Amino acid sequence: MKEQHLRLPRNMTFFHRSYFSPLARPFFVVAIVNIQVIALLAFFAAVPNASALPPQEKFVRISTTDTGASKALEVAISDYQIGGKTVSLVSAIHVADKDYYDQLNGMFKNYDLVLYELVAPKGVKPDPHVKRAGFLNWLQETFAKLLQVSLQLEEVDYSPNNFVHADASFDELIAEGERRGETLFSFLLKVISDIFRAQEALQNVPFQPKNQADALAVYFNPQRRREFLAQSLAFFSEKSGLPGLEALEPYILDFRNARVIEVLKEQLKRRKKKSYAIFYGAAHMPDLEKRIIAELHAERLDTEWIPAWKLASDTPLAVAQN
Repeated sequence: MKEQHLRLPRNMTFFHRSYFSPLARPFFVVAIVNIQVIALLAFFAAVPNASALPPQEKFVRISTTDTGASKALEVAISDYQIGGKTVSLVSAIHVADKDYYDQLNGMFKNYDLVLYELVAPKGVKPDPHVKRAGFLNWLQETFAKLLQVSLQLEEVDYSPNNFVHADASFDELIAEGERRGETLFSFLLKVISDIFRAQEALQNVPFQPKNQADALAVYFNPQRRREFLAQSLAFFSEKSGLPGLEALEPYILDFRNARVIEVLKEQLKRRKKKSYAIFYGAAHMPDLEKRIIAELHAERLDTEWIPAWKLASDTPLAVAQN
């Protein structure tokens, strides 16, 4: 028995000669090309961006000269794409060279919005002419004098309209502690314990004075002091969280990072702006990067490194031998 094939009447087939009349052929070719282009666009839209870079993860580093001497403490400014908009993680060092803050002031003019950190009531902007009280402000001022550098809150211009407060208030941090069942006494005990652990952690910094003369130089020479602290910052920045300060981590990092991501989501949704900066301390950045990737499907585009402290030492600190 012969195999039967279904045959359509000639005038019902798609390839009827009328479709291929000389006048119709150009339109047919254009239609096929358009279909192919649309299919390709759909394919590439569905495939993850192959040019996206891996997560930055590290936001502080020491640059060196050809001879191995320390050149600068540098911080990262990493750009990410989120739904056709650009979000930059701009790492802050709270005490640094004035040139660093001047460079940031120039960069911030190019962003539509700058989300900044400041533990204060919503909407408050720092005023460099107002004397700030409190232990943390005293600590920053002391460090600035020891290192002969400038203060972020005195050098960064927060007055432009594109600056948006994206942090918690002190009262909100206290409320968060109460929600976690923390009392002032239990919290202080944890902080004291953390201080001892932080001292132990400092002993693990691989860059230590190599002899007594070098130790005295670190104590008396601001440049050598800068280098030792810069190496310490770079070393601890590669550790997760806040080594030796675990009691503060839920408040300094977790709670406040969740707040800035909340503000970012709100701004992305309600504004038609194209470029956003998150201006937060460098210690916040590894966790913030994880959050924008996990919650907002961010893809890293590029990273620029800028010097925060110039390190003019001609000889590198020795690496401790374990």
